[in-house]
Amino acid sequence: MDFQNYLDSHPLRRAFIANLFDRAANFISTQGELLLQDEDLSFPSRASSAVLYVGEHESASAADIASALELPHQLATQRVQLLLDLGLFERVADTQDGRRKILKLTAKGVSEYHRLTKVLDEASQALAMLFDEIECDLLSKVERLVAALRDRSLMERVRSIRSP
Repeated sequence: MDFQNYLDSHPLRRAFIANLFDRAANFISTQGELLLQDEDLSFPSRASSAVLYVGEHESASAADIASALELPHQLATQRVQLLLDLGLFERVADTQDGRRKILKLTAKGVSEYHRLTKVLDEASQALAMLFDEIECDLLSKVERLVAALRDRSLMERVRSIRSP
């Protein structure tokens, strides 16, 4: 994958940081996909957060997953359906509310959940070493970036430049 494009050397490249973040996220996701395949996990990396959530909470609804992961409900439902089709999740009646269906890991799902947590721990350690290598805790910097933009939006920042 060639990681350079027209915008990367453009004088206005800062305005396209979201483009670079998107490409970097896709690059990391592609490499993460290979980690999951190496561990013989049957699901794609985009569904790993749902497996992790249900594994840690023992049961959840699709709405719970959507809320916890800040995903549109339709996207969470698609991921849930994929995990149901792969035999990792099963739907069971909620003992508190018979009208509600909740998701639980199957035996296959439990096995893959445990392998997933192992590979996520290894990936976390590898990324910590990468952050040391580049001398930047990228996770904390991106968290600070998001917090700063929540506190004061890009629009507010541009308006302050327009009218000092």
